[in-house]
Amino acid sequence: MYTKLKSKIVNKKIKQDLKKIVKIILLEEPEKISSVYLGGSFGRGEGLVKIKNKKIEIVNDYDLYLFLKKKIEVKTKKRIEKRIKKEVKTKVDIQSIMVGGMKRLKAHQYIYDLKYGSICLFGNEELDKIPDYKKEDIPLDSAEKLLLTRLWCLFQDPHEEYGFQQMVKAILAIEEAELIWRGEYEVSYSKKLEKIKKYEKWAMFDFATKVKVGLSNGNWLSVKDKKEVTKKFLGVMLKVGKKLNRFSEPNDYYFKYLIKNLGYFIYRVLKDKNLKYFKEMRIKFGEFYYLMYEETGDLEYLKKSRRVFKGKEDNLRREILEAHEKFIGK
Repeated sequence: MYTKLKSKIVNKKIKQDLKKIVKIILLEEPEKISSVYLGGSFGRGEGLVKIKNKKIEIVNDYDLYLFLKKKIEVKTKKRIEKRIKKEVKTKVDIQSIMVGGMKRLKAHQYIYDLKYGSICLFGNEELDKIPDYKKEDIPLDSAEKLLLTRLWCLFQDPHEEYGFQQMVKAILAIEEAELIWRGEYEVSYSKKLEKIKKYEKWAMFDFATKVKVGLSNGNWLSVKDKKEVTKKFLGVMLKVGKKLNRFSEPNDYYFKYLIKNLGYFIYRVLKDKNLKYFKEMRIKFGEFYYLMYEETGDLEYLKKSRRVFKGKEDNLRREILEAHEKFIGK
């Protein structure tokens, strides 16, 4: 039900977790909550779970969506997350959506995932209030945002458990971006794999899908594999970026991106009352240019990356990791 593993014990454990989580959520201003949904990998029935020494380990976060009648303060949401982590001993990612604004939700990858890949844990059925978007309605900038988010993954050590899982995310981001590009996006990983195979039979897609849904215990990628993934990732990112931002040279990508999204940048600065979003985007493009330097050896890319991080070449990679963790988080 929640995973690809046909295990009653695992499903029972997850069901117990979710029951506790909903109970904790409803202790905080229940009159404002219309319903609680489980999305993400567990909502799609593809959650990653590992069994070690007969102990069940929930690897993925539980992605929860609160459909609200009235707004809940950020501090309330953080209090809920903290209590869940303490009492259920698992991580959750909680997103809030106002019921009154659901009909106005624009097409986006995560909205499509929510509508067609989540299940109700408590309250009213809400998903029919989201417009019936088709997969070809998902805008290409969904792919761009996904790839910008996953650049970080390519800086990890694939020989370590955490780094390996991040590389798997990068591979799947390539797959998802390609499907959005073609207007053939799917919610489940198994269907994504089936679709992408019509266009490209890359062994890494099979490998990453099996790892992501827990059907493979693979936990290692070679340096050669990482280089192959990075090259393909950058190729897809440039293809998407050029189509959206109309640049010819990668050196112009950040500038063109800023111009195209200037309105949103201003909105975020006014909304957040700080420059955090601007700093996050600078870091992401600093990561992009450093990877382009490693891929091509072009010193112009290194210079553009150093304008963000200001470090020397021999410790710039470490500085990039530290900056990302500080301003964006893991």
